[in-house]
Formats: sequence, C-alpha cells, structure tokens
Amino acid sequence: MYYIGVDLAWTYKNETGFCVLDDNLNCIFCDADIYSDSELIKMINLYEFKIVSVDAPLIVKNETGGRNCDSLLMKHAIHNRYLKLYATSRNYMLRTFKTIRGEELYRLLLKEGFVLGEDLTETYPTGIFLSLMPELFDNKYKLSSRLSLEVLLTHAREVLDVLVDLGVKNMPIELETIKTKKAYKHVEDQIDALLCAVHCYYFDKRESITFIGDDNGSISLPVL
Repeated sequence: MYYIGVDLAWTYKNETGFCVLDDNLNCIFCDADIYSDSELIKMINLYEFKIVSVDAPLIVKNETGGRNCDSLLMKHAIHNRYLKLYATSRNYMLRTFKTIRGEELYRLLLKEGFVLGEDLTETYPTGIFLSLMPELFDNKYKLSSRLSLEVLLTHAREVLDVLVDLGVKNMPIELETIKTKKAYKHVEDQIDALLCAVHCYYFDKRESITFIGDDNGSISLPVL
C-alpha cells in the first residue's frame, strides 16, 4: 500500500505539497511545486494500491456559512484543545480564490474510481499536528504564526523528529539550506503533505476519526 498526501494549493498559482509513503513509512517522494490537477492525477496513478488524503475542501454545497463537518471537528476536543477552521462556503471560496479547487480534483479522483471514506479522505494538517504531537502544538511551524525564520526552522525540526519517532524514514526535507521565509514556505508545504500522508497510514493501519455531519463533506484525522 502507498500513502499519498496532497497539500492542495487553493489557487493554481501556488505550490502544492505532494508526499508518498510506502507500507513501511519510507518516504518515497516529498516535494512542493506548482502542479495542475491533471499532473496530480498522473502522479497519484504512478502508485498502485494507494490511499490519498487531501488538505482542501472536497465537497462544498453550502452557499454561505460553514460545513457541518467543520463544525463537528471544531466542537471535538483533541487532547483538551479545540481547533478553528475557516468557514468554508461556495460564496467565500469563489469570491476569494475564484475556484473551489478541491472540488475540481475530487471530480477527477471520482473518475479514477476513488471512493471518499475508503481510499480517499479530506484531512487537515493542523488537526493531524495536534492529534499526533500535542506536546508540540504551541510550537507553530506555519508562516502565518509570524515567528522568526530561526524559530520556525526550530519548530519544523521538532515536527520532523517526532515523525521519525513515529516511524517515518528517509524524509528528504532539507532545513539547513533555508535562508528566507519565501524558501521556508516550500518546506511548510512539504511538511503539510507529509502529515497528510501519515494520516493515510493511520486511516489504513491504526486508528482515525471522521467527522461527517451530512452529505456536505467530511474530515478525517489520525488518533494517537
């Protein structure tokens, strides 16, 4: 089995993180680049017997407000903490990003025979981070945290160290050469894709939880 994580950019101008782990949690591929949807499908189809987890809303039927699956996740305590998610609606996504890219990729994956909840999940890297690394959750590795590059790199190393402890091997993410926050964004996308791939492993081999409020999407997270 291969475990594929996709940190999908919400526009076609930004980098998408893409990571592949094998059944022994060896990192086969991990990078971030500007990929088209068709390129992502081709990359996914390079691997037989796979589970794919995507960090992006795959189903958005509500015109306004938020999805029920998002609300359920935000009401669920994970290690005594609560997560916050954007209120995802069609109006917001189309107004802000001009597209709902997760839906576009989801349609293509459906054509390839993927089934949501079986070999395809929507996930949330911040939720994976909290679920698997509660002791690190205050040590943010995201650029949006407005921390210095030095601190961000320290926190990213901590995340990678825990992933090694969880059994992930041969991660090709290089932190020593990162000198700017622009370059660090590439690393952040790789880490998010890696977390999505690790979630696939928990979804398949260990334990996960899925939040489903109705037919308007679902979100899955690993359980430590």
